[in-house]
Amino acid sequence: MDAGKPDGVSSSPSDNRIVRIRHEGAAGEVVLVDLSDGSSFFLPAHVLDDEGLAVGLAVPPEGVDRLSFLEDRYRARLKALDLLALNEQSRRRLELKLSRRGFATEAIRQVLDELEGTGALDDLRFARVWMASRIRRNPCGRVKLYAALLNQGLARRVVEEALSDWDDEKERDALERAADRIAARGRKTPEKALRALVALGFSLPQARRALEARFEEGASGNREPG
Repeated sequence: MDAGKPDGVSSSPSDNRIVRIRHEGAAGEVVLVDLSDGSSFFLPAHVLDDEGLAVGLAVPPEGVDRLSFLEDRYRARLKALDLLALNEQSRRRLELKLSRRGFATEAIRQVLDELEGTGALDDLRFARVWMASRIRRNPCGRVKLYAALLNQGLARRVVEEALSDWDDEKERDALERAADRIAARGRKTPEKALRALVALGFSLPQARRALEARFEEGASGNREPG
């Protein structure tokens, strides 16, 4: 908003004016800017200096639009921080959540850029946290994990970096735990169990080796004594 001091601004009779500025919060970190038309804007206090706002300042229509945008950006930032305090978020996931709440696209972009700049938002960190949780709850192979991370809206380079330390040992551990879960259910035939493991992103040879001993042991344990 191109706002100078009140005595340096030319205005028309139809222009709004700032009639009151109220500081809120324990440290006065936010302000309510009231205009003569009855509208109010909730803004961070630093906007007063950034935009040159003062009581008596004439605010043309484009200035009102600017105040509205600044309020939208501030509220979007507060909501983004609330969401990040609950869980790690990817940029794409956070963008969608803010968009669904009605915040303007440009306001969201600026907020996300700022949060990435401060490290509060980090796609790689999100990918690693999400991957660890997924493997703990639902072990799967690297192929399935790669696709699942892409579905979170992450860039390929981020997914590849997150999976850079996914070695054979981790793949075997995930395979063994997935095979144990499938075999423990006791209702699947070997063929269905094999398909289930392949669907989890493991190769056919891997799945066969993992299930072979488990189903042989189950079969021998169920044989009638002679």
